[in-house]
Amino acid sequence: MDELNPILANKTDIPCKVVITAYGYKPYYSNTMHIPTADLLREINKPRSK
Repeated sequence: MDELNPILANKTDIPCKVVITAYGYKPYYSNTMHIPTADLLREINKPRSK
């Protein structure tokens, strides 16, 4: 996860879109959501519990 820190460090948020598919249905495309990078960085840099 160390590779993500420099990529996310200079951004305030990143756009995210979800696509859900199920057999027999058309794909569902969500609206664009903006995920705060501060939240992502906090979670990916948490010490792992053993």
